[in-house]
Amino acid sequence: MIKLVASDLDGTIISKDNTIFENNIKAINDINNKNINFVICTRQNISYH
Repeated sequence: MIKLVASDLDGTIISKDNTIFENNIKAINDINNKNINFVICTRQNISYH
């Protein structure tokens, strides 16, 4: 049973212009609908404002 999906950001989830690829939106929604946790893994510094 899959309990967690982890993904990088750059070039995987988001494009160079910082938009989310449409197929990834669908995949993330499908994952959430199956009650599977989805997390982002990145080396980037994330800024909280």
